[in-house]
Amino acid sequence: MTDRTMTPTHNTASHTRANIMWIITALIGIVFGVLYFLLPDTNDEYWFKTPMLPYIKEPSLSAFFESVWDCCHIHYLYDNGRLANVVGAVMLLLPRWLSAVLLGGSVAYSMVLSARIAGIWRKSVPAYIALVFLWVFALPWNDKMLTLIFSYNYVCGAALSLLLIAITLRAKKMSIIASFALALITGLWHEGFSGPLLCAIAALAVTHRRYRTKRIGAMLLGLALGIAYLWQAPGTDCRFSGIPFCSGVRNLVSGWYYGIVCYASIVIVLIRVFARRSRSLLVSSPTFITMLIAMIAAWGVWRVFMGGARITFTCSAFSLVLFLALTAGRLRVRRQPRHHTAFRRYAIAAGAASCCALIAVNLTASIISAAKARECSRMMIEQYRLTPDDDIYIPIKMPWQMSIWTFGKIDALWFISATTTGYYKQYFYGSEAQVSELRPVPCGLQGFAPAKAEEIGKGAYKAYLYGHVVVFEAPEHAYTLNDILINFGGKKACYQLYLMPFRGADGKEYTYVSPYGCYKEAMLYGEPTDVELIPLQCR
Repeated sequence: MTDRTMTPTHNTASHTRANIMWIITALIGIVFGVLYFLLPDTNDEYWFKTPMLPYIKEPSLSAFFESVWDCCHIHYLYDNGRLANVVGAVMLLLPRWLSAVLLGGSVAYSMVLSARIAGIWRKSVPAYIALVFLWVFALPWNDKMLTLIFSYNYVCGAALSLLLIAITLRAKKMSIIASFALALITGLWHEGFSGPLLCAIAALAVTHRRYRTKRIGAMLLGLALGIAYLWQAPGTDCRFSGIPFCSGVRNLVSGWYYGIVCYASIVIVLIRVFARRSRSLLVSSPTFITMLIAMIAAWGVWRVFMGGARITFTCSAFSLVLFLALTAGRLRVRRQPRHHTAFRRYAIAAGAASCCALIAVNLTASIISAAKARECSRMMIEQYRLTPDDDIYIPIKMPWQMSIWTFGKIDALWFISATTTGYYKQYFYGSEAQVSELRPVPCGLQGFAPAKAEEIGKGAYKAYLYGHVVVFEAPEHAYTLNDILINFGGKKACYQLYLMPFRGADGKEYTYVSPYGCYKEAMLYGEPTDVELIPLQCR
């Protein structure tokens, strides 16, 4: 790449673009920080906080360290040994605004690092808006990624990984000890990031002689040690024991849309490889080798494990960097400045404005939903304190009622799970108290009776659709995990879901299902047309 003479006009334009990008970044960081601050504890936060109840009930310095130790020890033995979980456990006991600042800042910093690696920072405001658009819409935020524990695993993991890549690629040297320390932290943070990074940096060292240094060797050693530690953790065997390996590789159609940016990047690469004048640019670029191998390795991790949409977070983060580098950044074909026609300038401005509008609508809707979820949680807690043995009706939506603008970002269904009920019971009354577990019920089920509902059940258990909620005549399976086969008007899907209890208008006990994970089918195909309950113990 030839250097251009930096004129005062060019410096002024570059400074203006940088200021605009920093303003956009700050706004995104603030919005995500607000989301993290507003959302109440849900899902894995309850699981992590359960062994830390002694500190929550009676705070003291000794109880703090004992609670964190107990939490980390349990997860090391029965879940995994990730450093992300250790940090997450500590942060759960500290004021929530600290997590909001850290995680909101991680999202913003990841966008800046993505732009720097792609080569669009200070170069093109429309390209940076496109990058932010991809960060907001293309990443799998709909898989409860805005919960604190998931975000400490994946959002912070993305920031650490992109930082390690940026430091690896930049010309300025970093000390061997600092390089090793950063790589070791990244390796210990999450295996979904450290594995692809190890492959990418190793490939970079093999293909480019100038990267065969002690500093790169220290990075590879740190990543390898981190992966080795995570692999030997006793909880790793427990976690992987029930995962069907390679299911995504055997069925490439499953969940293909989560990798759309990855596949778009691969198509561009294949086209460019057959173009003689651009082939040498790709082959000789350290950025291309690093990001391509990281993306492909992360894609492989996703397709092998397929343990939820969140597994695609790593692949998506790497993919959008490569995609922007190929289309607007340092890997694009035309590197020379060109003069745009008036029509082209208007088209770019209109596209950038449209992206900004969609981002604003999406995040505004998410903040409104987060505020409603916070109020819903507060109301549920207060009602449970007053009437611990009664059903608690709360205003929540089923997936087939979700707004497409939020893409499932904020979902009040998070409050309905067996972990939620057990946590509240222990927190308020103690694990041995003779009081029922929390019984949250969607408001749509008020007044339920089989005669008023539409019967949609198949198999051994009767099922009904009432108030947009699926109800089963299976009270014996309350608080238990079951296979639920759901047919969305021809689109069939199977989920492992908990059945939650409630009392109908006729005084009988029923159960209803909270269908996590079926946002895509629900929004595309509407409400279920038939369902079947298959208890796991009967398989």
